[in-house]
Amino acid sequence: MILPDNNDVVQGAVRAFNEAGKSPKWLDAHLLDELDRLYPPEAGARKDEESRAITGREKAERLLSAIGRHDDGFHDFLELGCGDGTVCEALARKGKRATGIDVDGDAFSNRGSVPGALFTKMDASRLEFRDASFDCIFSFDSFEHFAVPASALEEAIRVLHPGGLLYLSLGPLYNSPRGLHSRKKLAIPYRQHLFPIDLLQTFVTTRNRGFIEVEDVNKWSLGQYRRLWNHHASRLVTLDYREIATYKHVGLIEKYPTCFRSKLDSFAELVVADIVVLFRRT
Repeated sequence: MILPDNNDVVQGAVRAFNEAGKSPKWLDAHLLDELDRLYPPEAGARKDEESRAITGREKAERLLSAIGRHDDGFHDFLELGCGDGTVCEALARKGKRATGIDVDGDAFSNRGSVPGALFTKMDASRLEFRDASFDCIFSFDSFEHFAVPASALEEAIRVLHPGGLLYLSLGPLYNSPRGLHSRKKLAIPYRQHLFPIDLLQTFVTTRNRGFIEVEDVNKWSLGQYRRLWNHHASRLVTLDYREIATYKHVGLIEKYPTCFRSKLDSFAELVVADIVVLFRRT
């Protein structure tokens, strides 16, 4: 990842981060209310069936475009963390045999019977498929939620045909601005670095906003994912790799640098929000 060298705000945040001490680690509680007013919770309208179907078709097209010239006539697809199952249905309508697995079986329990689309409740870390069962395995916005990403990747490699493709699109990563995945309850960027989780929980519950499901994200860092990819370099050939950065909220890093420097050694951890990667299994 290359930082922009022509953006004064970004460069100011980088300098503040690099020069910061490691205390104080957290902001005072009174600033939580102040920042909550500056960054109010996002409403986020609930998607209807047609909207979800459109999103599913868009993701299916993104996947097919990504595998593009590397596709050797692949037919058997597996989605890890399929959610509502709309991507698999879109692939099935294109003639693929698409299997979707998710630990939350209720997410796809009311899916229609599109020929070629199969769904089953299953943990991505313990796949109940034989070795080399699929031509292409993919995942959208799920790897950052898997409790043990290393096990999920190991299992994906196992059930993927030699020469098959593995496409992963994951994010936002935990250390990035939206990494806590709770913006409908609390939308302050980098809140997981600025305030203790217990304080955030108390804040949202006393305001009748529910509860932040901290266990829904695995807290893996950018560095951990990089090391995971490298660990499997002998079995996975990288065909495409992108780390997508966002600099929209780096002003908070410049303003409160010790909160970040006390927890992380790399500025890139704070701005790389998404990873998109395409592997071929050897």
